[in-house]
Amino acid sequence: MAQAIETIRRHIPPGREVWTYGASMGGTGALMFARPLGATGVLALYPQASVDLTRASFDPRWMDDRQRIARYDDSWLDHAPTANTWLLSDPRFSLDQQHIDMITKDHDGIHLVPLDFSEHSCMRMLLECGMLSATIRSIFDGTFELQAFRSAIRRERHRSPVALTGAANALARRGKLLLACRFSNAAVTLLAQAKQAGHSLDPATTVVAMHGHAINLVRARNRDGAANYLRHLRDEPLISADHDWQLLQLAFASGDRQEAARLFSKRQRNGQMTGPWQTAMVGCMKNKFFSPEQLAQLGKTPRKPDMVVGPSHAIRWQWHLRDGVVPGPLPPEKFCGLGGAPVWSRMLFDRATATLGEHGHLALLVPDFRFGNGILLDAEAKSGPLLQDGFLAIAPEALTPEHDRAMLDRSMAALQAWHDRFGNRARYVFWCLFGRQVHDRMAGKHITDGRYQHPVFTYEEIVARLPDLDVVDLAPLLRRPMHDVRRLFIDPSSNPSQIGYLLLSGMLFDGLDALTAYERAVATVEADMVALAKKIRNSAGRPVVLTGRSVWLDILVTLLGATGSRKLADAGLIVMPLDPAPGQPPLEDCLRQHTVESCHPIILAAGGADLSPQLATRFGTKPEFWQSAEVIDWETATETPITARNETPRHRYKPTGSPKASKTAELRLVSSMVEQGPLGMPSWAGIRHVLERIATGAPATKPPAQKVEVSNPVATSGITIEGDALLTEDGVAFLIGGNHSVLKYATGAWRPGPDSLANFERNIASRGKIASAAGARFAHVIFPDKQSVMTEAFPYQPVTRLGDLYTAHLGDRTRPLVLYPADQLHDAPEPAFQKLDTHLTDHGSLAVLRLMLARVDIQAERALTQIEARIMKPQRWSGDLGNKFTPRLFQEGVVLDANWPVTELRSPGGFNNGMIDLLFNPGAEHDGTVLMFGDSFFRMMLKQLSAVFSRVVHLRTPFLHPEIVELVAPDIIFTGNAERYLARVTADSDAHAFSLYTELQGGPNLREDPAFFEAWRAMTSPRSAFAREFLQKLGFTREDCTAPIQPAQ
Repeated sequence: MAQAIETIRRHIPPGREVWTYGASMGGTGALMFARPLGATGVLALYPQASVDLTRASFDPRWMDDRQRIARYDDSWLDHAPTANTWLLSDPRFSLDQQHIDMITKDHDGIHLVPLDFSEHSCMRMLLECGMLSATIRSIFDGTFELQAFRSAIRRERHRSPVALTGAANALARRGKLLLACRFSNAAVTLLAQAKQAGHSLDPATTVVAMHGHAINLVRARNRDGAANYLRHLRDEPLISADHDWQLLQLAFASGDRQEAARLFSKRQRNGQMTGPWQTAMVGCMKNKFFSPEQLAQLGKTPRKPDMVVGPSHAIRWQWHLRDGVVPGPLPPEKFCGLGGAPVWSRMLFDRATATLGEHGHLALLVPDFRFGNGILLDAEAKSGPLLQDGFLAIAPEALTPEHDRAMLDRSMAALQAWHDRFGNRARYVFWCLFGRQVHDRMAGKHITDGRYQHPVFTYEEIVARLPDLDVVDLAPLLRRPMHDVRRLFIDPSSNPSQIGYLLLSGMLFDGLDALTAYERAVATVEADMVALAKKIRNSAGRPVVLTGRSVWLDILVTLLGATGSRKLADAGLIVMPLDPAPGQPPLEDCLRQHTVESCHPIILAAGGADLSPQLATRFGTKPEFWQSAEVIDWETATETPITARNETPRHRYKPTGSPKASKTAELRLVSSMVEQGPLGMPSWAGIRHVLERIATGAPATKPPAQKVEVSNPVATSGITIEGDALLTEDGVAFLIGGNHSVLKYATGAWRPGPDSLANFERNIASRGKIASAAGARFAHVIFPDKQSVMTEAFPYQPVTRLGDLYTAHLGDRTRPLVLYPADQLHDAPEPAFQKLDTHLTDHGSLAVLRLMLARVDIQAERALTQIEARIMKPQRWSGDLGNKFTPRLFQEGVVLDANWPVTELRSPGGFNNGMIDLLFNPGAEHDGTVLMFGDSFFRMMLKQLSAVFSRVVHLRTPFLHPEIVELVAPDIIFTGNAERYLARVTADSDAHAFSLYTELQGGPNLREDPAFFEAWRAMTSPRSAFAREFLQKLGFTREDCTAPIQPAQ
């Protein structure tokens, strides 16, 4: 210490007057070192005389620290202080006053400045009164007047929470409890107003005020006040801290047994039932505050579920678990979901029953009660059994208050059915109902006199009607600010955010209550982002402002909320989008320590748009500041993973015709970084990826494609290329471009990646298992591209066939499941392709059909002969390649002219993926259902298939959707794809529920076509009486409706 003193002295200019100045232990230091430093004056605010237990045993504060101190030098107390010594303290606060008495004992001439009601926070009280700086300066320059000071304090202390808290404590000590409550309430109110105005609160004095008000309400036995303040302290605390003890006292005072039980359970789980908590528990037992049943349940952790069931939320949770985006409480296969499924879904109920048996435990994410409301428009189905399939999502035409009430009644009956089946083995999370209330309140809907009241679906009222169900209680979160709770979701459909998944995991698998799980989830996400923010700030060498207009920024701001935004700003990353978000701290708050120009700018801009004019206006800067900033184009980067899932991107902010920024960084994203659907919202992995990209400063451009030397065309003369089509001298057209870069792969310039090859084999293996479990036969067809069959006509040689690459990669178990008929079509007697088409001729389709039937061991020679005989109708058309040339080219050929009776129905809407075709032919050679998942190659041979099978179901999708297999119960499953789609294969596990295609693409509701809807309902509930009656109307006999396919002998 002597060395430190000497160092300080060397830095004091000669002849300079020195004052030592400090508060609390800092005040002790100012007194202790004034003489060694040669100070001419000392200003000490509420100092401690000593921490020596033998001299200051009256003070219980910091006892653990004091007991560890072996030696403490307080010999300065024995010497007269510097002549000009000033002490500021609260004479009413006995602990500090005893220290003041020790310091002034036997020493005259010390200036004492009393600051009533400041307790151990004189400095904070002076600051709140606006007098700190002026008071200190007046003491230093000798102009301080005690009487004027006291008058000013009395005039200003009404606006000091510290003073109001101190006054409340003084009143409580005198037994004036009601008046004490008024003062402490005034203190808390002032702090709340300051927080709402965007001011930072002092944690220590704020906690003192909060806890003081709680104790005053308890001592005053103010039951209503205690109940009201309990909700505020628990759900909207001014400062995050350990408020459990005060909450317990308020619960006792208000008679809130549920809250007291929650607190005891929380402490028991965390191993914190010590000291006063044990005493309080014993008191509850003696006073019978809890019933014996409640006592038995305290501290019990609910059994962890063995399975999670629900609508699309369960599917998304499963995907994120599989991809490692969220921690894994269960293996992904233990999640069962069906997009848009109601709680009365027979499929979900049966799947849970079959999986869990009589012993497993279940967590049910209760779907939106409006899901499946189309059933109310179907009189027969409406009067049918409670548990049904065939009705998914929300039918807009069925949205009426009367129907809402009917759906609530149906859903409540279904919940009782779940309870009857699973009893206490099931827990229920009303996530959709909870999310609806959050989003309604954010939008100001259904609020009367400050209270939310939906005409039908109010969370608290519905849960109260289900006392026998083990409901995971989300109600405490509804008492928090809605813009804060909004952090649990990524969209108005209430799909969970990372915080949402962590909260669900904490409640279901760790036994946490909603508030504890929420706080832990928020803390986990915020800690991760703060660490990244610090890396970003250190990498840039200065604070970074992250702004712009992008869905990535929207989701980040939602995740952060107000507290997260402030924490990131303190860490050096200022997140301030161009368009302010609800609950976001004001610009001035985030920039209180910096100017925009002193920060390093990073812009998120959809499509790489130049946002500098708008940003200059928003931040009050020159456009040039933003024009030099790096721009990250998230939206464009999402197009690859979205299209790989065979969805069409539909970005909110994608500008058209806007000027482009000069410095745009490209991102390379994998599927797990982008949420399912066409909107391009980032998952948690996508949020972290961009932040890591900014932190490292590394280029994020797309990697170069794998290059192989491409040979020249065999003949360069006579070749015409227009757009993505090539025409040879002989008039044969080939597709060479498009989304799948056909020429690159056909010439071997590009090759599929190992992930794509592995995905294909995994898909085939998984599909085989799904078919086997459903009792169905299975085969997959790769429909060869034109150049893979007509190799001699293709001007680029040699031809690389993707089908060969993929089939060579298959193992012994999966290879027999895949049909790649390129060679058979090459050698077929009839041409497989027309000159101007990428699709097979009807003769080519028939050749493939023969191979498909043989692969699944079906003999159908009568039907095949009939089909071949009917390929005889002359036709002239341009084909899908002929219309790519100017002038348009035409071809002639023969096409199928079917003469067998068939009923054909197609789902409404003009999009590709998500389209459904249904064909019925009671006179087909085989009675049975064939279910197909594929593309246009399958669609062009559906009429041929209807001659072989009595029921043909085709879904336009690149994936096999297991929920459809379970609903349709097919006899045979075919999946297929055009060879060019092998350029990039996506795992089936990335597929969203098939029913979501129309929702994600904005397509029409299936009910818009009543005939199709009736047929689809029948095919997705094949064992129902409705299905039997529907098929009989089409001419099927009762035996036809149930007879199995007869396999070949």
